[in-house]
Amino acid sequence: HSEGFRFKADDMTSFSEDYDPSKDPSIKDYNASPFASQVRFSDEELKTAVFLRGLPFSATENDIFAFFGKLEPEAVQVLLEPDGRSSGRAVAKFSDAPRASKAQAEYHRKYMSNRYIEVTP
Repeated sequence: HSEGFRFKADDMTSFSEDYDPSKDPSIKDYNASPFASQVRFSDEELKTAVFLRGLPFSATENDIFAFFGKLEPEAVQVLLEPDGRSSGRAVAKFSDAPRASKAQAEYHRKYMSNRYIEVTP
């Protein structure tokens, strides 16, 4: 390893239905996003990575390792805003593409604390 709710799940329905990850520039073309200066991937490495969005701002790399449990990512990077604060996004890199696909399929729309986490390829 590297080292009372304000909204109910039902309130997130319209957001989750309206959100299209293919139109999010930080997901659609990660290497062209502002976060690419923090972590860069070759085309081959992108196949073994998943992107997390909606993380609690207090989430650490260890929290993300724990979130994925037995899938055991090889590396995790919380992505920061230019001012150094958490962006609520992260990248997790797995040992192979099937494991990354499994992470996306099994953990997309799961919760960390009270936050709905999107996990996309």
